[in-house]
Amino acid sequence: MDLNARIQAEHEFRHNAQVMISTEAGGEGINLQFCSLMVNYDIPWNPNRLEQRMGRIHRYGQRKEVHIYSLVAVDTREGKVLEALFRKLARIREALGSDRVFDVIGEVIPGKSLKELIVEAIQGRRTLDEIVAEIELIPGEDAVKRVREAALEALAVCHIDFQGVLEDMRKARENRLVPEYIEAFFERACRFLGVRCERRADGTLRVPHVPYELRAQPKGFRDRYGEVFPEYRKIAFSKEEARRKEAEFVGPGHPLLEAII
Repeated sequence: MDLNARIQAEHEFRHNAQVMISTEAGGEGINLQFCSLMVNYDIPWNPNRLEQRMGRIHRYGQRKEVHIYSLVAVDTREGKVLEALFRKLARIREALGSDRVFDVIGEVIPGKSLKELIVEAIQGRRTLDEIVAEIELIPGEDAVKRVREAALEALAVCHIDFQGVLEDMRKARENRLVPEYIEAFFERACRFLGVRCERRADGTLRVPHVPYELRAQPKGFRDRYGEVFPEYRKIAFSKEEARRKEAEFVGPGHPLLEAII
């Protein structure tokens, strides 16, 4: 899918469907924090890709407990290597007190990638027992120490202009458009343009049909703001309200609002 098709699929999944089946392409570039269940049918050899997949739903704005299941065929060479690695990672996770265990695989197996281990097992360059034993013998304490040192080093070399951040936040508060004003403008504009807009029982809005004239935007508009969809079932104009009521947040830069403007 190209970018517009991916955005449309994300919108369809959020508003009209319960299940999305995706290739590896769905592992990045989309925000799916409105769902909380993921099943990894095919485990990628690069653990960072697995972390990227999880990041689609386990991200800012997620209000539910996330459950992720990974299907591994344990009676295969690949499965046995993964099983041994997951056991090691589970112990390291307990020691770190963090769920982001897949960030540390490079520290768990110094000089070896997961792909290299699996290829060695499949090609028979080493026996499966040797590879599993190597993983099991890696000192968990040393791995945890290396991970913590790497994290502290990254923070030490990262310069953050806190004063500048505070100043930007102050300007943003001064210049922001109050959500109530945007919502009132949106409703008036809908009445003026003849766009049907309904108030839902929970206080959010529903736009059951967006006229073709508003959806037929030029390519430059779509590249900048995205696609305008035929229907919006649940929208809110405050980020806090959108998160609380699991609605789509509409503000400056949202394609529906920009189309109406």
